[in-house]
Amino acid sequence: MESNIIGKVIDNYHILAVLGKGGMGIVYKAKDMALDREVALKMMDASLLRDESFLKRFQSEAKALAKLQNPNIVSVFALRETEMGLCIVMEFVDGYTLADRIRESGALQLEMTLKIFKQLLTALDHAHNAGIIHRDIKPSNVMLTKSDVVKVTDFGLAKIQQVSAATATVGTGGTLFYMSPEQVRGLANVDARGDIYSLGMTLYEAVAGQIPFSTSDTDFSIRQAIVEGRIPPPDKLNRSVSKDLVKVIMKAIEKDPDKRFQTASEMWTALEKFERNGRKTEKKPADETTEPPVPTPSPIVRRLVYGVAALVILIMVGLALMPLFSPQAALLTITSEPGKALVSLNDEYIGETPISNHETKQEKLAVRIAKASYQTRDTSFTIEGGQRVSLLFVLKPTESEALLKIDTQPRGARVRLNGKDIGSTPVPSFKVAPGNVAVRLEKDFYLPMDTSFVIEVGQNVNLDIPLVKIEPTMAALILRSEQGVSIFVDGERKASEANNSGEIQVAGGTHKITFRHPKFGESSESIRLKAGDRKRYTCFFQRPVPINADPGWGIIVVDGRKTELQTPNVVSVGRGKHSFTVSKIGYETEERVLEVEPIIVEGSENPVNPAYLLSFKLKKK
Repeated sequence: MESNIIGKVIDNYHILAVLGKGGMGIVYKAKDMALDREVALKMMDASLLRDESFLKRFQSEAKALAKLQNPNIVSVFALRETEMGLCIVMEFVDGYTLADRIRESGALQLEMTLKIFKQLLTALDHAHNAGIIHRDIKPSNVMLTKSDVVKVTDFGLAKIQQVSAATATVGTGGTLFYMSPEQVRGLANVDARGDIYSLGMTLYEAVAGQIPFSTSDTDFSIRQAIVEGRIPPPDKLNRSVSKDLVKVIMKAIEKDPDKRFQTASEMWTALEKFERNGRKTEKKPADETTEPPVPTPSPIVRRLVYGVAALVILIMVGLALMPLFSPQAALLTITSEPGKALVSLNDEYIGETPISNHETKQEKLAVRIAKASYQTRDTSFTIEGGQRVSLLFVLKPTESEALLKIDTQPRGARVRLNGKDIGSTPVPSFKVAPGNVAVRLEKDFYLPMDTSFVIEVGQNVNLDIPLVKIEPTMAALILRSEQGVSIFVDGERKASEANNSGEIQVAGGTHKITFRHPKFGESSESIRLKAGDRKRYTCFFQRPVPINADPGWGIIVVDGRKTELQTPNVVSVGRGKHSFTVSKIGYETEERVLEVEPIIVEGSENPVNPAYLLSFKLKKK
């Protein structure tokens, strides 16, 4: 899969290159086309996604990791479901790993070692305080920018890897070398001190230039050495390591967690103290001696040196002249309408349009142009050396909407689209998002009409719906109340949660409407309707009580309980008797009692709820 998607756009991310592979998937370099920035995409292995336990824990862990905000931890931007599966969107680090640095340079200089590991400990301290344990600290999980800023990667993922049998081979990839004894034994309660051990072993490798194991050792022998054996101090492998630094490292990799540094902050303090106390001059290897004086070369040696120098000069001149005889490069100019489209040449990202005079010595070229909200374009052709080719790509917008037009017979019906009023018919053609669409049409003296359907991308739908007129013997009721109230008409239950009950058709004549509240009981009223009537009734079980007091800013007390509201203010109470007082320091209290009954109000769309008004004239004590 890794090479097949280079140059493609996955969920608004233009895939540029493969950065690496691991037990959980492949990491790609990509460009976020919406935010115009480079990111790293970790596409999860499909076999892991079939493990529901892994997936659930991974998603919850990713949410926690996204909250880590530390300059020494790679940021997690998003967890996305894409057409290629689950992926994590992370900060892209332009640099190399600590493992690369050690492999190329061997043991690190002391100043660089302290600079790197103090940043590492800062990152671990931040994560541990947030309740997150890494469980896979090793040089390959430590990134270094070009200015040697540390960025810890794969935070928390190793913990999840242990959940599924699909990732049981924890010994591969060198991870076993850095595992703490308790982690090797498979103990469930591995805590932050396990990270301290792994960091200590990473520091060991950084100053010694190698780990205290052989790559030819079996997993069994390595596990036995970690759990039961004795790890030699790093100055046995590199005699220049200071004894004081050896003490810090050996304390970090103690087999007993209680004997290690207990926190990252504690280990940071130890390194800081070591640095502050002069960092003890590194020892010279035992076989290192004072350099002898350089002997004067003989005439024969001098002639040989001059000959070699002349040969080197001739080779350099030849290299300088090689371009004159090598195949001539072709020049490629690429533009697009609109501009700023991403360009890949033979699966390699080369920039944004317009691109002028891009040199290439390849004969067969495959060009891909991608831009958010536009269709991706591909073309292939052959180009000869010295040839100049100009390409113009006119990009077509990606269809992401559909069109809907609504009309009724007769016209003038109110239209609600997915619960939102959008006007009256006729409604001219307008854009809608693809998916489920619910339309409701209402017109006085006509039965309301409901229809729902699925509209697809690019589809053009015209609705022209004939409305059914209400028979002269029928009337319409619109009944509303508070959420959870059940509604009955002539003893027959019509709806619950009446705010969504809609319109009820009844015959002309006298009808009894009843509203039943689960806490305040019920309220009923008899009404008379003529054929063709359309009336609204709203039942209020709770009533607003505006309360004023002179002087103001007194505490309102309802039924003996302080409300923490100050006058003037409004409180709402339900059915029954209620006492009201206003409490103010230095003033006498006066009690008022109200008997509150529910009320059924006939009226418009939003009838006014009649309120009680209480005014208090406070007397000084």
